[in-house]
Amino acid sequence: MSDSSRGAITKTKLYHVWDSMYQRCLNPKASGYPKYGAKGITLYDEWKDAYKFMGWALLNGFRDGLTIERVDFTLGYCPENCKWIPLEYQAQNRGKSTRNTSGFVGVTWHNNKSCWIARVTVKGKRKEIGTFQSALEAHKARGKYFKDNNLLENLRTYELQHKDINA
Repeated sequence: MSDSSRGAITKTKLYHVWDSMYQRCLNPKASGYPKYGAKGITLYDEWKDAYKFMGWALLNGFRDGLTIERVDFTLGYCPENCKWIPLEYQAQNRGKSTRNTSGFVGVTWHNNKSCWIARVTVKGKRKEIGTFQSALEAHKARGKYFKDNNLLENLRTYELQHKDINA
């Protein structure tokens, strides 16, 4: 491959997706490394080669406007655990914030009301679903909301986020 074609590929959106993924998993100096590589999020060996990753991506649904998602956010980047989704859905696949005091994703304490608030994010829109006396009640309300509204992707993520409690 010539230097000019190699330079052109590094300017593509797909190359930047690969580079970001590579850096956060493998480069201890990268800003995202503490939340990925340092926590054991790995990069599939073949995908350490940008061209192999880009080949997989093009054969598996990549197009502009999509972002890579790990289906199970506790596992690494590999063909079996990755898919392409719209960016607005990406926020659903998050763990707990480091400032989280409830122990549950989407559950926060409201000082003025002296209660726990349960919130959900669906299609990029955040919605408050209620106030509760305990964090566990708020957590369960989130799961019920996902079930009642047939939000299966949200429900899957909710269950993965708290495997120990939802068992």
